[in-house]
Amino acid sequence: MIHRSVIAQAMLLITLYCAGCIQVDANRDFGDASARTAERNSASDSYNPSDELLCKEKARTLLDGGLTIDEAVSVALLNNPAFQAEFMTIGASRADVVQSGLLTNPSLFFSVRFPDAGGRSSLNFSFAQQIVDLWQIPVRKQIAEADLERSVSNVLDRGVQLAAEVRAQCIQVLALERTEQIAADNLELTHELLKLSQARLDAGETDPTDVNLVNSHVYLAEQVLIAVRRDRRTAELTLASLLGLIRWPEPWELHGSLEAGAGSTTNPNDLVLWARDERFDVRVVTSQIDSAEAQLEREYLETFPNLTLGLEAERTDRRALPGRKILADTARASIAAGAPTAPTIESRGQRDLIRRQIVDSLLGPSIQLTIPIWDQNQAQIAKTRFVVLQLRKQYESLLDRVTREVHQACITASAARELVDLLGAKALPRARDNVEIIRKQYENGEQGILFLLEAQEALLQQSRAYVDALRDNALASAELVRAVGGRRPTGGVDQPTTTQPASSQP
Repeated sequence: MIHRSVIAQAMLLITLYCAGCIQVDANRDFGDASARTAERNSASDSYNPSDELLCKEKARTLLDGGLTIDEAVSVALLNNPAFQAEFMTIGASRADVVQSGLLTNPSLFFSVRFPDAGGRSSLNFSFAQQIVDLWQIPVRKQIAEADLERSVSNVLDRGVQLAAEVRAQCIQVLALERTEQIAADNLELTHELLKLSQARLDAGETDPTDVNLVNSHVYLAEQVLIAVRRDRRTAELTLASLLGLIRWPEPWELHGSLEAGAGSTTNPNDLVLWARDERFDVRVVTSQIDSAEAQLEREYLETFPNLTLGLEAERTDRRALPGRKILADTARASIAAGAPTAPTIESRGQRDLIRRQIVDSLLGPSIQLTIPIWDQNQAQIAKTRFVVLQLRKQYESLLDRVTREVHQACITASAARELVDLLGAKALPRARDNVEIIRKQYENGEQGILFLLEAQEALLQQSRAYVDALRDNALASAELVRAVGGRRPTGGVDQPTTTQPASSQP
C-alpha cells in the first residue's frame, strides 16, 4: 500500500510539473509567415522576429550599391516597423491556441472552526475540478486555430500591400527623377535659345522683344525645375519611411527604369478566379467565418456553463469532557450504598465502544451544476448566429470588390500601355522633329521666336506626358499584381481552391 501511494504521489508531482512547463513558442509560426511573405512578393527575404539582428544585417547588405525596385521591396519587408509590429499578433494568437487547450485550474478549500467550550476543532476540506472543459476544449482550440490562421493571413496580406506600396512609390521616385531631368534639359535648351536670340539681336536681325520673351520662359523653366525637385525629394522621403530608413544614418540610392514591359495576356476573368484563391484578405474573412461558426457551437455548449466535480472531507469537532470530582463522586456512591464505596469507573471496552459510536470524520464526492432554467444562453446564440450571417455577407461583398479591382486594374493597364505606345512611337518623335525644324527656320529668319517657343513647350509637354504614361503603365502593372494577390499566374488558371463558407443558415 505504501509503495502504491508513493507511486501515485510521484505521478501527481510529475503531472503538475509538466503542466507548469507549458510554454508559448511562436518561432515556427514566425518562420512560416516570413518565408511565405518573401515567396509571395518575390523578395529575397522578410522579417522574422526570431532573428531581429540578422534582419537588420540583411537590410544593410541590400542597401550596399543601391537598390532596385525588387530589392527595395525586400528591405521594406525586413525593416518596416509597422510591418514588424503585425508579426506580434501571430505570437499573441499562438498564445491563445496554447491557452485554449488548458484545463481550468482546480479549486481547493480548507477551513478551521474552534468550539467555544473547548475541545477538538472542526476541519473542512474540499477539492473541486471544472469538467465542462472536457467537451469545450476541442471547440476552443478550433476557434483559437482559426484566429491564428486569420492573424497569419493578416500579416501576409499586409506584406502584399506593403510590397505594392513600395513598388508604387519607387515608380513615383523614378518618374520624378526622369521628370526632373526633362525639366533640367528644358532649362538648358531655353538658355541656348536665349543665347541664340541674343546673338540675333546683336546682329541686328531681331528686336529686344524676342530676348525678353525667351527670358520669361527661362524663369518659368527654373520654377518648374524647382517644383519638380521638391516633389522628388518629398517622394524619396515617403519611400524612406516605407523602407524603414527614415532615420537611417547612411546614404542610399534607388536604381531602376520606367521602360514599358510586356503587358498581361491573361484573360481578366481567369485573373479574378486566381485572385479569389490567392488573395489573403479573402482568406482572412474565411478564417473569421470558421471562427464564428466554431463560436456558435461553443455558445450552444455554454447552455450548461458549469459542472464541477469534487471531493469533500470534514473532521467533526468534539467537546471536551467535563472535569471529574473524585471526592464528591465517592461521597455520592457511599451514601447510595450505605457504606464507603468507590465511584463507578468505565472499563476500557466501554470507552472504546463509545468512541466507535462517535462520528470522527466525513468524506465523500460533490457535484455542482448550473441549471439552465431562466438563462439558456439564447441571446448569445442568436447574437453569434447574426455575426456568422454578417461575415458571410461581407465575404460576398469582398468577392465583388476583388472582381472590380482586378477588372479595373486590367483596364487601366491596357489603356496605359496604349498611351505609352502612342506617345513613344508618334507624338514624342514628332514634337522633337518640330523643334529642330522651327529652330533652323528661326536661325534663318524664316520663323518668329513665338513659333519656336511654342514648339519647345509642346516638346516639354509631350516629354512629360510620355514619362507620366510610363509611370502610369508601371503603376497599373504593380496594382494588377496587388489585385491578384501579390503574384501573377505563370500558366493556366485552375478553379479556385479556397474553402467557401457554408451556404446553409446557422
